[in-house]
Amino acid sequence: TPDNPRWVGCWWLGFVIFGLVFYPLGAFVLGYPKVLPGTKELIALKKIKSREDYTATGTIQVPEIKTFSSLPNLLWFVVQNIRFDLITVAGTCELFLLQALGTHFPKLLQQQFNLEPLMVSICLGTVTVPPCLIGLSVGGYIMRVYQLELKASLFFCACLGAIGTVILSGIMLHCPNNDFDGFRRELRSDEPTDSYLDKECNKDCHCDKTLFNPICGFDNITY
Repeated sequence: TPDNPRWVGCWWLGFVIFGLVFYPLGAFVLGYPKVLPGTKELIALKKIKSREDYTATGTIQVPEIKTFSSLPNLLWFVVQNIRFDLITVAGTCELFLLQALGTHFPKLLQQQFNLEPLMVSICLGTVTVPPCLIGLSVGGYIMRVYQLELKASLFFCACLGAIGTVILSGIMLHCPNNDFDGFRRELRSDEPTDSYLDKECNKDCHCDKTLFNPICGFDNITY
């Protein structure tokens, strides 16, 4: 039931709703041509410029994509691009962080602060959505006004990433946990970890082993 802390709910319902919404929108996208006018000429110019930039340095030759057998050479060319590799690693780390935040953080807030799922969603949305909108808007404005080149853009992203890393280290700051009644003593290796829930002052409480609802006493002990 929704009152149980193990309740997950219809986690798949959001995917179904958004999928049904995107299907009608996809019909409008199908109205566009496969290639917009002038695209082939623009791609050809970019290929020529990119090839000139690499060959001018005398370091890496861009492999031709002719058959499937040329795929290993193309992959090796991509691996040799250190900037691309680092950007990919950075993006992967950010995705790992976002996935962990979106999956586990709501349940953590519900358990630690005894909040309702609706309130948790409101809090997370308030904390995450506005900074994303502001960051995208400010970043796009800076890129447009200052016309940052590739190296300047990478340096700009690296500086912001360093600042974010310093701020993120704040999660290491925490207050010491209060003593939990029934678990303050060291357990012997031959005793189960939940043995103290059935002893002393806890034996008449009939504690539910699956429901976690702690209460902090005036003596700074959690019951």
